[in-house]
Amino acid sequence: MTIQQPLYIFLLIPVIFLAYMLFTQAIEHYKAFRDPRWKNNFNFTFGIKSMFSLGVRIISVILVVIALMGPSIPNEKMKELVSGGNILFVVDISTSMLAEDVMPNRLERAKMLMKDIVAASGSDRFGIVLFADKSVFYCPLTMDHDAVKNFIEDIDTSLLVSGGSSLKTGLERAFAAMNRQKAADGGAIAVFSDGENLENEDLSDILTKLKDAHIKAYTVGTGTEKGARIPEVVSGFFYDRKRYKKYKGKEVISKLNKENLKRIASSTSGKYFSSTAVTGKKLYEAVSKGGLKQKSSKRDFFLTKNIYVRFLMAAFLLFMISVFLMLI
Repeated sequence: MTIQQPLYIFLLIPVIFLAYMLFTQAIEHYKAFRDPRWKNNFNFTFGIKSMFSLGVRIISVILVVIALMGPSIPNEKMKELVSGGNILFVVDISTSMLAEDVMPNRLERAKMLMKDIVAASGSDRFGIVLFADKSVFYCPLTMDHDAVKNFIEDIDTSLLVSGGSSLKTGLERAFAAMNRQKAADGGAIAVFSDGENLENEDLSDILTKLKDAHIKAYTVGTGTEKGARIPEVVSGFFYDRKRYKKYKGKEVISKLNKENLKRIASSTSGKYFSSTAVTGKKLYEAVSKGGLKQKSSKRDFFLTKNIYVRFLMAAFLLFMISVFLMLI
C-alpha cells in the first residue's frame, strides 16, 4: 500500500495525545473501582462503556486521517513499450580526480554532469564502469534512473585502491560490459577523466573494437591544462588534516591531457567536451543527435487504486457503534 498525501499524518498528533489521556483516565477509573471507599458510588458499567465508546471514536478518527492520506494499492499490472538507447558512463576514479582545478573537484564535477544527463534522459538505459589502474563494472545497464543516480552519488576514489590510471582498462571494461548486455550495436559511452594515461598503454586495439561495434565515445575532460595539486586526507588523533601528494619530495601536479581524450572521441566518431564549458543537458543532446540507436523494450508498471472509501466506511461504522453503546 502506498500513501499519496503523507503530510496528513501530522493530524494524528492530537489524536495520539487524546488516546494517552484516555489511557490515564482508564487507569484512574480502575483504581477508583478497586478502592473500597468509592466502590459503592462508582458505576463500573457506565464507566467501561464510556471509555470503550471514546476509544472506538478515537480509532474512527485515525481511520479518517488515513483516508485523507490517500492510501492506494496496486490494481492492475500493465506493460508499456518504451524506446531508448544504451549509455555507459566510464568514470576515472584515480586519486588525480580529487584535484580542485575545477570546483568542487574533478570527480564531483563529473558526478554532477552524469546526474544531469540522467535527468535529461527519457527512457534510456544507463550503466557505470569505474577505472583507475584497474576497472570494475559498477552498475549494470538499467532504466531505473533513481537507482543510477544513487550509484553515481556513491562513487568515490576509495572504491578502487590503486596508484595509477589506465584509460585502456576502463575502455576494455566498457566494451565487455556493452557486449555482455547485448547493447553494443549503436550504444554510446561517456568517458569522464582528466586524460592521464600513466600506464602509457597503446589504445589502438580497443579503439578499433569500439568503432567496429558502433560504440561512440563522448569524452569529457575534467581538469585544466594548468593543473592542480592532488589533496590527501591524513587521519589525526583529534582531527583529520589535508596535505598534498608528493613524489620524491616534490608536490605532484596533475594536468588535463585532452589529447588522449580527443583521440578516443575522434577514433569512435564521438566528440570531446570540457567539463567547465558544457552542461549535462548539452552532453545528452550531443549523444542523442550523434545517432544513438533507439531500442524498444517492455516495462512493467502497476495502475493504482485509491481505497480511501474503505477507511471512511470503517470509520463511520465504528462511530455508529460508539453512539449505540452510549444509548443502551
